Amino acid sequence: MKDELHTLTRYILPLLVVIAVWANVRHAYGMTILPPHPLPYTPRCDAPVQIGNAAFNKVTCWFYGPPYTPAAATWEIPVTMITPRPMTGRYPVVVLRHGYAGFPITCNNDNHSRANTIVMKVCAPYYPDQRLYGTNPLLMSWGGPFQGGNPEGFQAAEMLETLWGMYPNNIDYGAGVTYEGTSEGGTGGILQSMITPIFMQSQITVVDATLPHTLAVKNVTDPAVFKAWGNFDLSLMDFRVQAATGKLNNIYYRIRGATNDSLGIVDLDFFRLCDAWRIGGYGTWDRGGHSHTGEAGVNLPRGLYNEGQAPIRRDKPLPVFSNSTANYWGERGHYNLGLSAQTKLQTETRSEYEIRYKRHTNLGGGIPDQPEQVTFNVTLRRTRLEQGTYNYSINGQSGTAQVTNGTLTIEGISLQSSESYSTLTVMRD
Repeated sequence: MKDELHTLTRYILPLLVVIAVWANVRHAYGMTILPPHPLPYTPRCDAPVQIGNAAFNKVTCWFYGPPYTPAAATWEIPVTMITPRPMTGRYPVVVLRHGYAGFPITCNNDNHSRANTIVMKVCAPYYPDQRLYGTNPLLMSWGGPFQGGNPEGFQAAEMLETLWGMYPNNIDYGAGVTYEGTSEGGTGGILQSMITPIFMQSQITVVDATLPHTLAVKNVTDPAVFKAWGNFDLSLMDFRVQAATGKLNNIYYRIRGATNDSLGIVDLDFFRLCDAWRIGGYGTWDRGGHSHTGEAGVNLPRGLYNEGQAPIRRDKPLPVFSNSTANYWGERGHYNLGLSAQTKLQTETRSEYEIRYKRHTNLGGGIPDQPEQVTFNVTLRRTRLEQGTYNYSINGQSGTAQVTNGTLTIEGISLQSSESYSTLTVMRD
């Protein structure tokens, strides 16, 4: 009896607790998996304030004390949420990080309201104005760990939990989270996709970065940045290292920037790494320096997706294009431009995807017109397909592909430029 009780208390009960917690989380959030997450802090939230002619609400929540503020700080750091009013549907969540000069109002004002979207605005560790702290070398955190901690990552994770608690029936859980930012905020989005708490990282579907340091650990040489990062293991936030681990396989990276931007270098090795490890991404770059609008005379698209591509969601397959012969790798150029995809059908034994190549011309800046025909590989992640060998066909091209853990890769697809989509069918015999 004693041995049976020991077995029950040591093994069976903990397992039942884990199963119960997992089941409740899955039911509450509608996710496939949500790992345990020790996020004990509860921010102090103000009452909602109507803004935008009462079309939106602003809710500001406040964080105080380590790791959110330095030990000697006497101030609080806000995170502001802009939500539609009234909340009548389910809305995707965008985490927005301001640039270095976005003090303090960008993270605590009424701006950045978006129809049918919840926008969460996180602040830098120093608040209300980084300039108040003179030449303190810890100012330049660039959204990184900051003194060996990760306050911005925990802010966003804590606020996501708070948001889910406030509006459990109004979150589009299947959409996942978009991490968006410009300049320091864009760099922070890329960094946080690697170092943010696992609870938050598992929700990130899209990183939308404008004017970022794409390979911060490689290219940021300011000693103040590294002092701010403290004793943090830089390999954990080095895209060159993390791309190889598989940790980033379910994220889509949209990069807009410049190769001559000392404040946010677009290093083309970022896209070569995406290609090598089949990480979803789309990039455009010019020689416009630190300009939000890009270089004059260069006509590269600045949208989040290629034309016609459906929004990337956690509950849909993720199309990853690689090895495109239509890429252009100059000082002004583009990565995966012209390629777009949409999911048409999803079952355990058959999938269909609409894929298109639409060439771009007259891009300016010496960028050549894209070719009439492209050859590329496509990796489909997050499919519902069962393990095994499948046949595929598209525009008279056919072959077999192996599905492993819901992922398959088809190499050497060729398409002519067209306004119309071609159907890629993947099915068992």
